[in-house]
Amino acid sequence: MIPRYFYLREEGSIWWAPIVLEIVVSHFIIFVQMAVEYLTWNNKKTKWHKELMFMQQYETTDYSENQLRDQISMMQINPDSKVEVKEDGT
Repeated sequence: MIPRYFYLREEGSIWWAPIVLEIVVSHFIIFVQMAVEYLTWNNKKTKWHKELMFMQQYETTDYSENQLRDQISMMQINPDSKVEVKEDGT
């Protein structure tokens, strides 16, 4: 796409060159966002695991929400570990 942009610009295309440039920039932004997601994926999975553990424990215990969140936040969770999900989806 980048060579196509330079070709259109050299040919004097005032309509298609900016459109191709916009497509190039959009693709670049998408690739940067994908890199950020890739680098932060384990942190997201860990947060999801902790939230799932909280929801499962909150339903079955009489602890306050703050107590449970404090206990779960202190745990070390492997983001690649399997988490059991109850039959009702929680």
